Amino acid sequence: MTLTKPNRLRARPGFSLMEMLIVVILIGIVMSVAGVRVSGMMTQQRVIRAAGTIQTQMETAFAMAGRNREPMKLTFATSASAITLKVTNRGGTTTFGTPIDFKTMGLSNGNVTASSNSIEVFPNGFASDTLRIQIRVTRNGATYQRIVRMSRAGLVKVL
Repeated sequence: MTLTKPNRLRARPGFSLMEMLIVVILIGIVMSVAGVRVSGMMTQQRVIRAAGTIQTQMETAFAMAGRNREPMKLTFATSASAITLKVTNRGGTTTFGTPIDFKTMGLSNGNVTASSNSIEVFPNGFASDTLRIQIRVTRNGATYQRIVRMSRAGLVKVL
């Protein structure tokens, strides 16, 4: 018969407090880095979505002018409560499509600028002037920008 000494220093199942603390600190570091990147991607997507919506409104103005055989008015307006871009008939009595409110997209007054407040689009496919709308947002030291340009001949391009 052999006598064995009970092993009191035997490893117990589970995690120590130090191991848990290290894991929580590492998760915090990873989340802080990921949070900055996700915020930047969301801002970039917001700018891209706004530029695509502006392009659609400009193309709608040319399509509606040709379809209805009457001039359309493309109006850009800013106020403290809204930044809007809408397509109406020349008199402004009928609005075609849904007017865009850039404040609902998370943009502010300084983020969206236009070269002109009102442009008329004629049924023959020409506009009274060119239009340039710039969306520029700066967050966390990074600048996200898109420029939507419309020529007098109806070419709409996002740069």
